Amino acid sequence: MNDFPARVPVKVIVKLDPLHGVPVIEMKEKLSIFENLKSPHAWTGHVRGSPQKWKQKDGEAIVAAVREAESQPVERPFDPAKLKKVPPILRTAKGDHVTIPDDAEDETADVLPEKLVDDAQTTAAEGTAHNEIQWLLLKLGGDIGLDVWVAKNDKTKSYKGQQFSSANRLIETLPVQFDEATTRTIQLIDVLWLKGNSIQAAFEIESTTSIFSGLLRMSDLITMQPNL
Repeated sequence: MNDFPARVPVKVIVKLDPLHGVPVIEMKEKLSIFENLKSPHAWTGHVRGSPQKWKQKDGEAIVAAVREAESQPVERPFDPAKLKKVPPILRTAKGDHVTIPDDAEDETADVLPEKLVDDAQTTAAEGTAHNEIQWLLLKLGGDIGLDVWVAKNDKTKSYKGQQFSSANRLIETLPVQFDEATTRTIQLIDVLWLKGNSIQAAFEIESTTSIFSGLLRMSDLITMQPNL
């Protein structure tokens, strides 16, 4: 696998065994990433996205928590299988390596207690907005004479009684000319517009939840199919 093109030198000051790690969810009262959330998952973008500078008080709080865990370790059992889990890494036809994000990870991410965020109302509102845009994109694609594809895990969804599976010109299978890496990536993209075997447009719909998987899928798609 190729090396990452951008690297930053680091020095290990404190190192914890995973069994004695500090769960970030337990620091929700000390970190600004948990403030004014519009969704129970919104904080995950700060810890799962590309590196960025954190507020000084957040950094100091984390350093203090890690140092305390080093001097007064507390055992917190965890599932070893989750620690070892990494996204599937596949080789494209060009020889590049790409990772295939797992949507199930986003759905099962840690959520905050109901006292902090009204999970039910937020999820319902986001689901409705997402379904609306997804349906409109499916309808628009069919109306302009293109074949359309909806993410394989969204085919049973609907918007205001309109089943996604009933969309005009919806295809059931993707073109066979794509390699495994491409196929596994694009089959989870929210909406595709196709003309014959050619992808004309790809859409990922995000609101306030983590956009990591969507961005990674799009990046991988361009890497694998640069002539789109």
